[in-house]
Amino acid sequence: MKNIISFQVCIFTALCSVFIVSCSEDSPVTSNEDPYQFDSARYDWTLYSNSNWLLDFNAFDTSNIFLLGTGNLLKYDGVNFTENYYNDQSFDPLSMGSYDKDNIYIGGNDRSVSVNNGKPRLKKWNGSTFNEITINDSTNRLYQIFCIEAINENEIWMGSTKGDLIHYDNGNFEFLRIDSTFFIRMFGTDETGNSYAVATKTVFDSLTFNFFNIYKKENNQWKWTLEYSDVYTGYDLNEISPSRIKTEISGFRNNNIVKYRNNTFQEIFQVRPIVPYPLTQLSDTSTNYFLLPGISGDRGFEFFHWNGTKWSREIDLSQMGIYSQIISKVENVDGKYFTLFQNGSNGMSMFGVGVIKNK
Repeated sequence: MKNIISFQVCIFTALCSVFIVSCSEDSPVTSNEDPYQFDSARYDWTLYSNSNWLLDFNAFDTSNIFLLGTGNLLKYDGVNFTENYYNDQSFDPLSMGSYDKDNIYIGGNDRSVSVNNGKPRLKKWNGSTFNEITINDSTNRLYQIFCIEAINENEIWMGSTKGDLIHYDNGNFEFLRIDSTFFIRMFGTDETGNSYAVATKTVFDSLTFNFFNIYKKENNQWKWTLEYSDVYTGYDLNEISPSRIKTEISGFRNNNIVKYRNNTFQEIFQVRPIVPYPLTQLSDTSTNYFLLPGISGDRGFEFFHWNGTKWSREIDLSQMGIYSQIISKVENVDGKYFTLFQNGSNGMSMFGVGVIKNK
């Protein structure tokens, strides 16, 4: 792939595209401020930098990982990248969802200068080409497809930036409008397999308020189950930040892991004070092992790994001169860790792969 070049981290420059990170210390990593003794890194990390803004990825196995870019859909086979271009300058992608590697749905909106500007759009990757799926919304409203949950060809759910829950059934569309002031941010499940949608909004006044509602799907209808609001004061650890771990709706509160159970968020694992930084994502639904990124310093990130017994410190991006990152996803796929983050300062994205070290 022409815009990905290999190099060692010790010769880091601004033009480098791939970082290979490996901690070779045999002794635990210690901190003067924190008496906890971290294990040294358990994984070797390769970081791929790409000038194409990457938004999300779907991982089917370690040889079939598809990354959603603004200009193309990238396939990572464990070694190489393949670029599949949309060849559509009017398409502005934002979200993806799939039920297998030959049925990947990509949502966004139109950015042309025509009368279609701002209208929602949907494409499908069939394993070899992109097909356009026309969204038949008779209201002609302007919004983006913000999230997609693809279950099978007859049940594709989409969430919009104007509070729409959209059901696509092999050519037919059904629209449920909840509240136009909310984004439908994500779909997910609980531990028993019930399906939910999370809608969020932020209100800026003398204070900043965060709101989110959770809706449960019952017979293709969505029933409100939870309303939450809080004053946003920065990275306030008391706030709940909902996220999705694998398929489950989870989050963090007081830097501890919470899961959505019985129409509320329940704490399942205590992280604080071992990892004092604000937490953003989590790789696994199991609390026996997981990878956890936390924000340290001025938007620098560190990655920590829990193996059921002890924490290890994996990567400190700030030590590599990488700041202003937004961690958008981290996932465990067959024992390998994959993570995606965007660099807000230079508009580039990075895709990380962590492989367990040979002992």
